[in-house]
Amino acid sequence: MNRIKICAPLMLLIATSCDDRTMPFAAYRHFSDGLASKTGGLLGYPCDRTETVRGKPVETRLPPEQCYRMQPARRFRGIWLDEFEGSLFFENATSLEEAAARYTQLSEPEAQAEWLSFSEPLERRLNRKRDFARSRMFLIEFIGRRTAVKGRYGHLGGAQSLIVVDRIESVKFIYLSEETGQ
Repeated sequence: MNRIKICAPLMLLIATSCDDRTMPFAAYRHFSDGLASKTGGLLGYPCDRTETVRGKPVETRLPPEQCYRMQPARRFRGIWLDEFEGSLFFENATSLEEAAARYTQLSEPEAQAEWLSFSEPLERRLNRKRDFARSRMFLIEFIGRRTAVKGRYGHLGGAQSLIVVDRIESVKFIYLSEETGQ
């Protein structure tokens, strides 16, 4: 019985750590999504929508730029780390060494990770190839928008903010890791 008392709260904490329902109410563009984020799934899941595909209802999810409140678009420069289940942006970083140092600092409590995502129309046009065995880094300049409210964005909610790329101005490949054994 004592194991249940200890394990149940721990399991609940783990289950909610990667759940949008832990986001601040104010992070959402739509009141209904903010409300859903605070009702433990009773009113649905934030930013989920039902669409009809070939006559059948299908659950879909809004793209981030339609789900969350965003700051106005502006120019960003820095290094984008694209890896399996990861897409981090280091604003104003100009070298591999600087990006590596900032990546190492992400384990510190005050660190501010930023998740990089592409707007839905841009993502479709890019037709990016996924490489699950390697990490890549790019020096990138783009027009984009940052989330207006700090929260838990990206894979497992590991980033405090999300930046959506609307238009790429320039991109330069600068690093490819060795292939990991999968």
